[in-house]
Amino acid sequence: MNKQEMTRIGFVRHGHTDWNGAGRLQGHRDIPLNENGKKQAQAIAARFTAGDWDLIVSSDLSRAKETAAKIAERLGISVVYEDERLRERHYGPLEGTTAEERLERWGITGFPEDPAYGVESNESLGERGWACVNDWSRNHPGKSILFVSHGGTIRMMFSILMGDPELRGPDNTSLSVIKRGPKGDVILLYNCISHLD
Repeated sequence: MNKQEMTRIGFVRHGHTDWNGAGRLQGHRDIPLNENGKKQAQAIAARFTAGDWDLIVSSDLSRAKETAAKIAERLGISVVYEDERLRERHYGPLEGTTAEERLERWGITGFPEDPAYGVESNESLGERGWACVNDWSRNHPGKSILFVSHGGTIRMMFSILMGDPELRGPDNTSLSVIKRGPKGDVILLYNCISHLD
Protein backbone atom coordinates (compact mmCIF):
# COMPACT_ATOMS: atom_id res chain seq x y z
CA MET A 1 0.00 0.00 0.00
CA ASN A 2 1.53 3.32 -1.00
CA LYS A 3 1.31 6.56 0.90
CA GLN A 4 -1.49 7.90 -1.28
CA GLU A 5 -3.72 5.06 -0.12
CA MET A 6 -2.96 5.50 3.57
CA THR A 7 -3.85 8.41 5.82
CA ARG A 8 -2.54 8.57 9.38
CA ILE A 9 -4.84 10.28 11.86
CA GLY A 10 -3.81 11.34 15.35
CA PHE A 11 -5.81 12.70 18.26
CA VAL A 12 -4.48 14.71 21.20
CA ARG A 13 -6.62 15.81 24.12
CA HIS A 14 -5.84 19.31 25.38
CA GLY A 15 -3.76 19.93 28.50
CA HIS A 16 -5.09 20.28 32.05
CA THR A 17 -7.24 23.23 33.15
CA ASP A 18 -8.37 24.50 36.54
CA TRP A 19 -11.87 23.25 35.73
CA ASN A 20 -10.49 19.77 35.08
CA GLY A 21 -9.01 19.86 38.55
CA ALA A 22 -12.24 21.10 40.12
CA GLY A 23 -14.37 18.51 38.32
CA ARG A 24 -16.40 21.16 36.50
CA LEU A 25 -18.08 20.36 33.19
CA GLN A 26 -16.33 22.60 30.66
CA GLY A 27 -18.26 21.88 27.49
CA HIS A 28 -18.20 24.88 25.18
CA ARG A 29 -16.91 27.24 27.88
CA ASP A 30 -13.56 28.70 26.80
CA ILE A 31 -11.34 27.70 29.73
CA PRO A 32 -7.56 28.19 29.25
CA LEU A 33 -4.78 25.81 30.21
CA ASN A 34 -3.37 26.14 33.71
CA GLU A 35 0.35 25.92 34.45
CA ASN A 36 0.24 22.14 34.63
CA GLY A 37 -1.63 22.04 31.32
CA LYS A 38 1.02 24.21 29.69
CA LYS A 39 3.73 21.81 30.90
CA GLN A 40 1.73 18.86 29.56
CA ALA A 41 1.40 20.62 26.21
CA GLN A 42 5.17 21.10 26.09
CA ALA A 43 5.64 17.42 26.95
CA ILE A 44 3.39 16.12 24.16
CA ALA A 45 5.04 18.55 21.74
CA ALA A 46 8.48 17.22 22.70
CA ARG A 47 7.27 13.73 21.76
CA PHE A 48 7.21 14.75 18.08
CA THR A 49 9.86 15.68 15.55
CA ALA A 50 9.59 17.61 12.29
CA GLY A 51 7.81 15.57 9.66
CA ASP A 52 5.73 13.49 12.09
CA TRP A 53 2.56 15.36 11.13
CA ASP A 54 1.70 17.23 7.94
CA LEU A 55 -1.06 19.41 9.33
CA ILE A 56 -2.82 20.16 12.62
CA VAL A 57 -6.53 20.78 13.08
CA SER A 58 -7.73 22.06 16.46
CA SER A 59 -10.95 22.76 18.26
CA ASP A 60 -11.53 26.51 18.33
CA LEU A 61 -11.55 26.59 22.16
CA SER A 62 -8.43 28.07 23.75
CA ARG A 63 -7.39 25.04 25.80
CA ALA A 64 -7.13 23.00 22.60
CA LYS A 65 -5.63 25.84 20.55
CA GLU A 66 -2.91 26.44 23.17
CA THR A 67 -2.02 22.74 23.13
CA ALA A 68 -2.01 22.67 19.33
CA ALA A 69 0.17 25.78 19.16
CA LYS A 70 2.90 24.14 21.26
CA ILE A 71 2.89 21.10 18.97
CA ALA A 72 2.91 23.23 15.83
CA GLU A 73 5.87 25.23 17.11
CA ARG A 74 7.80 22.03 17.75
CA LEU A 75 6.98 20.67 14.29
CA GLY A 76 7.65 23.92 12.45
CA ILE A 77 4.05 24.08 11.20
CA SER A 78 3.03 27.70 10.66
CA VAL A 79 -0.75 27.29 10.48
CA VAL A 80 -3.10 25.47 12.86
CA TYR A 81 -6.52 25.06 11.30
CA GLU A 82 -9.57 25.44 13.54
CA ASP A 83 -12.78 23.45 13.32
CA GLU A 84 -15.56 23.93 15.86
CA ARG A 85 -16.81 20.39 15.22
CA LEU A 86 -13.91 19.26 17.43
CA ARG A 87 -15.36 21.05 20.46
CA GLU A 88 -16.25 19.24 23.66
CA ARG A 89 -19.80 18.02 24.26
CA HIS A 90 -22.30 20.83 24.80
CA TYR A 91 -23.66 20.45 28.34
CA GLY A 92 -26.22 23.26 28.22
CA PRO A 93 -27.06 24.69 31.67
CA LEU A 94 -24.93 22.00 33.31
CA GLU A 95 -21.73 23.64 32.03
CA GLY A 96 -19.57 25.01 34.81
CA THR A 97 -21.09 22.76 37.49
CA THR A 98 -19.55 20.10 39.71
CA ALA A 99 -21.23 16.78 40.58
CA GLU A 100 -22.12 18.19 44.00
CA GLU A 101 -23.75 21.27 42.47
CA ARG A 102 -25.74 19.15 40.02
CA LEU A 103 -26.96 16.94 42.86
CA GLU A 104 -28.09 19.98 44.81
CA ARG A 105 -29.81 21.73 41.87
CA TRP A 106 -31.22 18.87 39.81
CA GLY A 107 -30.83 15.70 41.86
CA ILE A 108 -28.29 14.26 39.38
CA THR A 109 -24.52 13.86 39.47
CA GLY A 110 -23.81 12.97 35.85
CA PHE A 111 -24.99 14.53 32.60
CA PRO A 112 -28.04 12.68 31.27
CA GLU A 113 -28.68 12.59 27.54
CA ASP A 114 -31.99 14.30 27.98
CA PRO A 115 -33.22 17.26 25.91
CA ALA A 116 -34.74 18.61 29.12
CA TYR A 117 -31.20 19.29 30.34
CA GLY A 118 -29.91 20.57 27.00
CA VAL A 119 -27.06 18.05 26.94
CA GLU A 120 -25.70 17.03 23.54
CA SER A 121 -26.25 13.35 22.83
CA ASN A 122 -23.52 10.75 22.37
CA GLU A 123 -24.76 10.25 18.82
CA SER A 124 -24.47 13.93 17.95
CA LEU A 125 -21.04 14.23 19.57
CA GLY A 126 -19.63 11.22 17.74
CA GLU A 127 -21.20 12.16 14.41
CA ARG A 128 -19.83 15.69 14.34
CA GLY A 129 -16.38 14.52 15.42
CA TRP A 130 -16.17 11.90 12.68
CA ALA A 131 -17.67 14.31 10.12
CA CYS A 132 -14.78 16.67 10.85
CA VAL A 133 -12.14 13.94 10.60
CA ASN A 134 -13.67 12.49 7.45
CA ASP A 135 -13.78 15.86 5.70
CA TRP A 136 -10.16 16.71 6.48
CA SER A 137 -8.98 13.20 5.60
CA ARG A 138 -10.84 13.24 2.29
CA ASN A 139 -9.31 16.60 1.39
CA HIS A 140 -5.77 15.53 2.39
CA PRO A 141 -5.40 11.86 1.37
CA GLY A 142 -2.13 10.18 2.23
CA LYS A 143 -1.22 12.83 4.79
CA SER A 144 -0.60 12.60 8.53
CA ILE A 145 -3.23 14.75 10.22
CA LEU A 146 -3.24 15.57 13.94
CA PHE A 147 -6.52 16.62 15.56
CA VAL A 148 -6.39 18.43 18.91
CA SER A 149 -9.70 18.08 20.69
CA HIS A 150 -11.40 17.25 24.00
CA GLY A 151 -11.86 14.23 26.22
CA GLY A 152 -15.54 13.60 25.60
CA THR A 153 -15.25 14.09 21.85
CA ILE A 154 -12.27 11.78 21.41
CA ARG A 155 -13.75 9.17 23.75
CA MET A 156 -17.05 9.07 21.88
CA MET A 157 -15.31 8.81 18.50
CA PHE A 158 -13.21 5.87 19.67
CA SER A 159 -16.20 4.36 21.44
CA ILE A 160 -17.94 4.23 18.06
CA LEU A 161 -14.83 2.86 16.36
CA MET A 162 -14.27 0.17 19.00
CA GLY A 163 -17.92 -0.60 19.61
CA ASP A 164 -17.35 -0.01 23.33
CA PRO A 165 -19.87 2.35 25.00
CA GLU A 166 -18.01 2.04 28.33
CA LEU A 167 -14.63 3.16 26.94
CA ARG A 168 -12.50 5.08 29.45
CA GLY A 169 -10.12 7.98 28.87
CA PRO A 170 -8.52 9.79 27.18
CA ASP A 171 -6.24 11.57 29.65
CA ASN A 172 -5.03 15.13 29.22
CA THR A 173 -2.53 15.41 26.31
CA SER A 174 -2.81 11.68 25.55
CA LEU A 175 -2.05 10.56 22.00
CA SER A 176 -4.29 8.21 20.03
CA VAL A 177 -3.57 7.17 16.43
CA ILE A 178 -5.39 5.34 13.66
CA LYS A 179 -4.42 4.52 10.10
CA ARG A 180 -7.04 4.81 7.39
CA GLY A 181 -6.86 2.78 4.20
CA PRO A 182 -9.10 1.04 1.67
CA LYS A 183 -10.12 -1.58 4.26
CA GLY A 184 -11.12 1.00 6.87
CA ASP A 185 -9.66 2.35 10.09
CA VAL A 186 -7.14 0.46 12.22
CA ILE A 187 -6.32 1.63 15.74
CA LEU A 188 -2.57 1.88 16.35
CA LEU A 189 -2.63 3.63 19.74
CA TYR A 190 -5.19 4.80 22.28
CA ASN A 191 -4.72 7.12 25.26
CA CYS A 192 -0.91 6.95 25.40
CA ILE A 193 0.64 9.30 27.97
CA SER A 194 4.19 7.92 28.05
CA HIS A 195 5.49 11.47 27.49
CA LEU A 196 4.18 12.42 30.95
CA ASP A 197 6.24 9.76 32.79
